[in-house]
Amino acid sequence: PVNNVGLLINKMKAYEPGVQFALEVASCLGTTFQSATFGRVFSSTSTDAGESIAGACLGTVIADGIIIKVGQSLKFAHDLIWQAAYNLLELESQGEKELMH
Repeated sequence: PVNNVGLLINKMKAYEPGVQFALEVASCLGTTFQSATFGRVFSSTSTDAGESIAGACLGTVIADGIIIKVGQSLKFAHDLIWQAAYNLLELESQGEKELMH
């Protein structure tokens, strides 16, 4: 059987690092979140990115249908997409942990 989350992770890994980081930040906020909250968290956790870069990165995934606008909120288009973005963060953390050993 096809692992849909794995396919989505591979698609997300093809994005440039800033967009991947945006997906990771968004996944930590849950399946639905406010764009203002995303901008604040993205800016505070990124060393070289401000809210305008956060918006550009978010715009990329909105254009691709990964995240959709729902009124004043943003949400992952599907729970599996959110899961893949969250797993992307976990994979990165696992890689960092392996480097420490």
